[in-house]
Amino acid sequence: GTASQLFVGFLILATSLLVSLRTQPYLNHALNNFQVYSYLIECVTLLFGICILSDTDVTAAAASGFRSGTLASLINFVCATVAAFPIISIFLKSPRWGSWRKRVASAAVYKIRLLLFKLGAGPKPDELPQSKG
Repeated sequence: GTASQLFVGFLILATSLLVSLRTQPYLNHALNNFQVYSYLIECVTLLFGICILSDTDVTAAAASGFRSGTLASLINFVCATVAAFPIISIFLKSPRWGSWRKRVASAAVYKIRLLLFKLGAGPKPDELPQSKG
């Protein structure tokens, strides 16, 4: 589309994001968060599209190469991290997270103690406790 279509789409998305933040349309807080995350991803993606379109409208001699510049890398990073928020929040709210975290921590401590023992900088570590389940 044209730059004006992208701009109007961005305004509609930004307005929808603000309305969603203000009204909290879902009873479940997690669903409200997911809707906000999805609007953020859409806004950043559309903004990136506007930037690419404006970069192609510039003459070839004056083009800054937005698609491969530092700002493009930053926007790609933001898109990827914002998209990962819902997945991370689901993982952290899982009831198994506490037991998984304890198993990872005990395995890490065991590996560090074993490495220190092999380097001659510590006593032989106890056996790694076996996990249940």
